[in-house]
Amino acid sequence: MFTKVEKEWTTEAGFKAVAVMTTFGTRNGYIEIDLDPRLEYYCSSVNLDTIEDWTPDLIAKQRHINNLEVHGGVTFLGKILGGRKAIGFDCNHAWDAPDWDTADKLFGDDPDYQLLVDSRKSMYEPTDAVVRTLDYVIAECESLAKQLKEGDLLWQSKRQYQLN
Repeated sequence: MFTKVEKEWTTEAGFKAVAVMTTFGTRNGYIEIDLDPRLEYYCSSVNLDTIEDWTPDLIAKQRHINNLEVHGGVTFLGKILGGRKAIGFDCNHAWDAPDWDTADKLFGDDPDYQLLVDSRKSMYEPTDAVVRTLDYVIAECESLAKQLKEGDLLWQSKRQYQLN
């Protein structure tokens, strides 16, 4: 799977955001944010051998991430475009339908896309799933950014974390 940026902007909460279209015909949304590196590691792969190193503060932050309300929940915490750290979500769930028209416009000339698109389209059986538009993803990013700002999850190495 590869992606193309549909929109990059600064959210009302002051975070940089990006909405991308994937070769699956679905969109993802990301908010650029620096999180505590230990939290980033924890979200990507829990090492039970070092779980005792986790402070109550970091555990509280993980719970906060798990409770963020965004489409399908937070499904990404890592690096995106140019190595920027981000938290994000995808619209590739059972209740989401692909936007093949937009995907074809964005990726249509790419030979790798052409090799896979027919098989992907044939696997999709229309249901009551909904295409998540660019406007929808933008609104979800704005909501996520607002929650992140209110939750005070920013990493600032010169101060102690405190959740509100």
